Amino acid sequence: MPASEGTKGLEMAYTRVLVALDALSDAARTVVQRALQVGVDAEITAIHVVEQHPWAGDQVSFRLLESLRDQVKRGAKERLDAVCGPAGIEGRLLLEGHAANEIRRVAESEGADLIVMGAHGRRGWRLLLGSTANAVLHGAPCDVLCVHIPEEPHPFRQVLVAVDPDEDTSPVLDRAVEVAARSGARVSVVTVVQPLEYTYAGIDLTGYADPAMRFGHAVEERLQAQLDELAEKFVLTGERLVRRGHPAEEIHALTEELGVDLVVMGTHGRHGLGVLLGSTANAVLHGAKSDILAVRMPG
Repeated sequence: MPASEGTKGLEMAYTRVLVALDALSDAARTVVQRALQVGVDAEITAIHVVEQHPWAGDQVSFRLLESLRDQVKRGAKERLDAVCGPAGIEGRLLLEGHAANEIRRVAESEGADLIVMGAHGRRGWRLLLGSTANAVLHGAPCDVLCVHIPEEPHPFRQVLVAVDPDEDTSPVLDRAVEVAARSGARVSVVTVVQPLEYTYAGIDLTGYADPAMRFGHAVEERLQAQLDELAEKFVLTGERLVRRGHPAEEIHALTEELGVDLVVMGTHGRHGLGVLLGSTANAVLHGAKSDILAVRMPG
């Protein structure tokens, strides 16, 4: 099948995967399992970052802190080996610093095309912070897969792709088709229209209710036609949906309605009516009950 008909993504398989682990968490094995599922035949490197904190205390307290940090590093290395060894992951890095910065730096230096990490984490300087996934999304040099921790990672069955049809959606749909093909998952596509009252908050639109409604319907019809074209082009077997409301809220609702276990979306977008905002990937991450694959868009 030609790439234009939906298999181009199969030629773009991830080849260098960086797994950012909270090695001291029980969730580490879940993240590793998902990385192995998505990064089939890829070179996988695991990283754990021990957070550094500024110190303004006395020398005795500083030595105690250093001793504690050494213990944590030893424990993290043991756990990193215990988690990665059985999985066959030989590349293992134990670093100190700011977690998000180190993850992005290593991804850049290693030429990674995918970062896999837990969407949540416990607080504490010896662990990856819960906010790290959010921070990594900002400025990541490659795609980022945030793994929903509470459940064991079964093969994906329902994939939801959030797109802006007015932009080039090929990178996002290519990745979605590629990942879905590995497990035979069903792929649905959605775009979210933001109502005029969202876009023009604070402005009295009472006298424009009818024109606004007609305009909204026209926009939805146009977007539906564009989604239908994309679904045909990429051979998507799932739903083709135009929803009205706040993008993140609508995506969360759809994950529940369709039983979605992976949401795929771009990391950038235009501001305005009928499109997903550039910050939507971050908003979707909060409260998500599925894995989130944020595809790095060109430009």
